[in-house]
Amino acid sequence: MPLPRLFQQGSNNTSLRNIRDAFGKVISERYQLAGQASAWLIRNGLRTLEWFKKHRVLDWLKRPRVRKMILAQAISFASVVVLLSGVGFSGVGIGGGTLAAAFQSWAYGGFTPAGSLFATLQSMGMIGTLTPVIIGIAIASAVLVAVLMWAMGGGREVVGGKDVGRNDE
Repeated sequence: MPLPRLFQQGSNNTSLRNIRDAFGKVISERYQLAGQASAWLIRNGLRTLEWFKKHRVLDWLKRPRVRKMILAQAISFASVVVLLSGVGFSGVGIGGGTLAAAFQSWAYGGFTPAGSLFATLQSMGMIGTLTPVIIGIAIASAVLVAVLMWAMGGGREVVGGKDVGRNDE
């Protein structure tokens, strides 16, 4: 296989200089863009922080019942992600010793029929389209947990024997 022309011209520094200049220009442009982006984030971040202070969002987040709701949502989200990700459908195929491997061995043996749900999940895991589905299911479970907690009165505050759960907003 012939070497690219760049490597054949060892004594010609012009092409190397051009490459160096082109890389320098690209890096300079990226640094400039990064500087503009960070300035925008700082400017709007400060604006957001001022809005949080004005509307007392941080005080609201410090309430015990709000903390309980957020904690329940976080636990629900994380547990669903861990459970569904741990089933065994990954980017490198079916993970050894996982639930998916056991099911494949039990149900199909050495032959997994094309177009089956198992084959579809395996394909989705390998090309990376299963992750957004898992995240979507986890978000839906976290929302469901929050709605159920609200409906059943979970996370309400009791002050002096009086329930102040819904009237303290």
